[in-house]
Amino acid sequence: MEKAKILQKSLNGFKTLFRYTVDSHQGVRVSQDSLPKDKDRFGSQMASFIAELKRKQARSIWISIPIEKSGFIETAASLGFEFHHTKGSVLTMSQWLEEDSPNRLPGYATHYAGVGGLVVNDQEEALLVQETHPYKGEVFWKLPGGQVDANETLKEAVVREVKEETGIKAKVEGVITFRENPCYLFQTHDLYFVFLMSCIKADNTIQKQTAEIAKCEWVPFKHLPEKMCVLSPMAQRIALMINGDLQVANDLLREYKDEGSSSLLELGIMSNQPYEFKEITHDLYMGKMIRECIEKAKR
Repeated sequence: MEKAKILQKSLNGFKTLFRYTVDSHQGVRVSQDSLPKDKDRFGSQMASFIAELKRKQARSIWISIPIEKSGFIETAASLGFEFHHTKGSVLTMSQWLEEDSPNRLPGYATHYAGVGGLVVNDQEEALLVQETHPYKGEVFWKLPGGQVDANETLKEAVVREVKEETGIKAKVEGVITFRENPCYLFQTHDLYFVFLMSCIKADNTIQKQTAEIAKCEWVPFKHLPEKMCVLSPMAQRIALMINGDLQVANDLLREYKDEGSSSLLELGIMSNQPYEFKEITHDLYMGKMIRECIEKAKR
């Protein structure tokens, strides 16, 4: 942080049309709204600015170019900028300025995050949904859930997704498992977290989201095995946890991993706020946690 302050101070006397800030890693971030209208002026001013930054030992420079100034991209590339990421109609480009060291700039986001809610009520039932447009066209029952939005916590996301898809307002009790899929959209990783959630059935009425959800039902725990052939792999595993069938659950895990569709890195964890992770040795702990949640709801 001290070096960043020194860099900022050393640049104060340099005249440029660009407005900018210096980050804690001695990187310079040019304000998008300070880009000139003229491409040639942008090129000459940026070349001078980069030369000054190198003299003052700045480590990197970042610019964001809106789509209406896409003509600037070629000029920026000729000055050494590379594509970093796009968001909406804005392209962000970056350049590493330390010529005697390798580029240490972080890449853009490489992971997606998703959440699912195992919602249980005081009648020993679990909330399951069927999607209107299921993956690969195969109809199956799954936990309500979806992608985590920008600037949203996992807890906020699962509460929102359950409410949006089912109309049920449920309380988060903890995280019971997660899985990793290394071959998701655009060859990125997907991390999917399953939360244990509770509610009082009498206080909630199912109101499914018609655009995405074809069916939504409370399913008694004892009937979950009957739906095993039409449950998603994650829902199958949780159904077995609830019924305490550890050996079958472990066999299912091995079969799922052998399919090669996911590494299925799964941990049994429980959490409070803030999240507190505890290693456990087997799935019976998760089944016990679910049972305790139900007993708590009954009281």
